[in-house]
Amino acid sequence: MVFRTTPSFHGVGAAYLGAVICSLLAAGAIGYFGGPLWAVLALAAIFFLFPLYRHVRRNRVVYTLTTSKIEIEYGMLSKTIRNIPLRNIQDVTTRATLGERLLGVGDVVIDSASEAGKIPMSNIRDPRKYADLILDQLHRWD
Repeated sequence: MVFRTTPSFHGVGAAYLGAVICSLLAAGAIGYFGGPLWAVLALAAIFFLFPLYRHVRRNRVVYTLTTSKIEIEYGMLSKTIRNIPLRNIQDVTTRATLGERLLGVGDVVIDSASEAGKIPMSNIRDPRKYADLILDQLHRWD
């Protein structure tokens, strides 16, 4: 195994931070107007639904590079594993928006001859490093 990685936690962490801030603001407003505690708890639960959903989505994807293939594993309860042999890879590209670049995350896009379209490894920390590791393994096949 050359590397094993999951999508970055940055987006999930930002969603959790937003949920905390919204919960505190709601608690302050409800407390100021003398509202019930159950309303604070209900709003906090609602605010944390989106970050929890993003967290589960993040944890269900694992990218693995071996000396012969790239594996993309999807799923929590049921698993789907997509194998891309290195000999079929034609191009490796990194992509990042300005915001992603500031956070040090981005996408690694793999163009494979055997697969339809491009295969993204989305929201990876330090995408250039992982693209270089893939390219190093490709050059070993030459």
